[in-house]
Amino acid sequence: MRGPQKLPKKLKAIKGTLRPCRELERSMEVNELDAIPKPPKDFDKKALEVWDISTKALFNIGLLYGEDIQKLEQYCRYCSLSLKAKLKLDKEGIILKEINQGGHEYHAKNKWWSIMLEADKQMIKLSQEFGFSPAARTKISMPTKQDNDLDKQMFG
Repeated sequence: MRGPQKLPKKLKAIKGTLRPCRELERSMEVNELDAIPKPPKDFDKKALEVWDISTKALFNIGLLYGEDIQKLEQYCRYCSLSLKAKLKLDKEGIILKEINQGGHEYHAKNKWWSIMLEADKQMIKLSQEFGFSPAARTKISMPTKQDNDLDKQMFG
C-alpha cells in the first residue's frame, strides 16, 4: 500500500498537524485566491448552485486555490450530471422494456442508471479531496480565533 494521501501544508496547519521538519524544502507552492472566481459560462442551474456553495465554503476557510479550480469545475459538472440522470430515471424508470430485432420484448437497465452511478462515484471522489464529505470534515479542525486589541475594543 502507498500510505495515506498527502495533504497540503495549509490544511495540515488548520488541522494542527504541520511539522516543518517533515516537509520538503522546495515543495510546490499554490496560489491562494483573493476573490471567488466566476463560474464557467456553460454551467447549468445545478452546477452554478454547487459552484456558489463550494467556492464560498473553500474561500471562507482559505482553501480556495487557483490550481484547484479545474477539479472544482469537474465536481460541479458531476453534481449536475448526477441530478440530470436521476430526473431521467424518475421519469423513465430504472428497468426499461425493449424490443429486440426478432420482435421479442425484454427488460434492460436504463442507461441513465450507469451514468448516474459513474457521476456519483466521481463526485464522491472529488468531494473527499475538497473536504466536502462528512468523513473528510471530521479530519479538519478549524483554527481558533485569536483575540486582538481591535476585537477587544469593538466587542469588549
